[in-house]
Amino acid sequence: MKFTFSNDSKVKIFGKAFNSMQYLLLLGGCIFFLMFIWPLLSRSYFIIPFAVAFGPAALAEVFSEEVFENATIYKVITLVGIFLTTTIYVVFFLDNSFFVKLLHYPVYYTFGYIWLQKLKATQS
Repeated sequence: MKFTFSNDSKVKIFGKAFNSMQYLLLLGGCIFFLMFIWPLLSRSYFIIPFAVAFGPAALAEVFSEEVFENATIYKVITLVGIFLTTTIYVVFFLDNSFFVKLLHYPVYYTFGYIWLQKLKATQS
C-alpha cells in the first residue's frame, strides 16, 4: 500500500529529504520527546519543555500572519525567543547540574531547527 500526495513538498532536515507526512511525523515525535521523554531524562517538569521550545515558534507564527511577511524576522523571533525562554527556564526553574542546563539549549534549538525547515519548504 502506497500513499501519494497531490501537493507534496520536500523538507530537508540535517541533509535528508522528507515528504510532508514524514515531516509531520518527525515533528510529532519531537513534540512527544519534549513533552515526556526529555523531562524524564533531564529530571525537569513534564510538558513545560515543549512550551519553552514551542512558545517562541507560536509567537513568531502569530506575528508573521498579523504583522509582517518576512522570513528573516520570523527566524530571528523564533531563535531569539527560544534562547530567552530556555535561559529563563534553566536559570530560574531548574535545579540541575550545569552540564544538564547547557544540554537544554541544543535540545530546544533542534526543535526550533526542525520547526523552521517548514518555512524553507513553503518558500520554494
